[in-house]
Amino acid sequence: MPSTADFYHYCEKPEHSIRTRASCILKDLQKPELESKKQEKLVMLERLEAFQKELRKTFETAK
Repeated sequence: MPSTADFYHYCEKPEHSIRTRASCILKDLQKPELESKKQEKLVMLERLEAFQKELRKTFETAK
């Protein structure tokens, strides 16, 4: 049977790994702005395309 010190030393590595993974997961969950930025880009692209279509129509009718 390993000594108490050896056992604690053995347990430190998995515990550290678990804590690190949990911290990363929590940080990722606290970043909803990433998803909203993607949605904003899509909305901006849609608006830009609509604006370009309007400009094309305007210039085509002006000819």
